[in-house]
Amino acid sequence: MVEPMHETRIEDLLVSIYRTNEELGAAAAQEASAIIRRAAGSAVAAGAGATAAVAGLAAAAAGAAIAVALASVSMTAMTSRL
Repeated sequence: MVEPMHETRIEDLLVSIYRTNEELGAAAAQEASAIIRRAAGSAVAAGAGATAAVAGLAAAAAGAAIAVALASVSMTAMTSRL
């Protein structure tokens, strides 16, 4: 498991700082995987009717991972200018 070098909270938003883009990507993938696993477990407990909910959560997790990757690119660009 990839651990951030620093974490802080801004209101309700948890902010994690990673050493490299590779670590950030791995952490985003781990988070997305955990969300999908939780959703799959909920779907099994709720029955087959929850399949659409699992698909929706998987899409949300993928969207979150993409947002994290985009933020990484933005932060890299910002820090390279400093």
